[in-house]
Amino acid sequence: MDHLKNHWDKAWSQKDAAQMSWYQQDIQPLVDRIDGLDLPKSAPIIDVGGGQSPLAVGLLDKGYHDVTVLDISAVALHQYQKALGGQAGKIKWQCGDVCTSDIAPVMLWHDRAVFHFQTTDAGQKAYVRQTAKTVMAGGYVLISGFAPNGPEKCSGLPVCRHDAISVNQLFHAGFDLIDHGKEKHLTPWGSEQKFNWFLLQRKPG
Repeated sequence: MDHLKNHWDKAWSQKDAAQMSWYQQDIQPLVDRIDGLDLPKSAPIIDVGGGQSPLAVGLLDKGYHDVTVLDISAVALHQYQKALGGQAGKIKWQCGDVCTSDIAPVMLWHDRAVFHFQTTDAGQKAYVRQTAKTVMAGGYVLISGFAPNGPEKCSGLPVCRHDAISVNQLFHAGFDLIDHGKEKHLTPWGSEQKFNWFLLQRKPG
């Protein structure tokens, strides 16, 4: 974990959020997708690997008031809290590794471009176990990452690209894959990256 923490602390120390390849300025389509789940505004939501994504603020603006941002980089979280000023107090902040942190139960687990860094069988299984432990029955996991025809690396690190078949195989024991789709992301320098997104629902019991 230390080498990953050092990697991301260094990355966030050298670049602004808008210079990161995965950064999304317009998160309204994502907020609308989440709002379409008809969760109560009190539902606990976590944005894993949230770094300095504007999603948390977008959810607050929509009326959700139990939003947590988890990231392995203390640098990213500190910078974002400072930038948000008083609004930062409306968000819960947690620094740690997504697979090993003690995370409170949630109704929605959101992850953009974190799961695809799990490139080993052990890492993927640890991630799935964490979602199964954290997401309440009937709750949701919304993941997006590089598609099979997307980049092979992200921020200099290798990734494991997924489609609906591979995601369903990994999560099927505890989750139902209820929707998925494709999206094209433009980096700050104008390159196109192909993403897939997946919506899974926790099985009862």
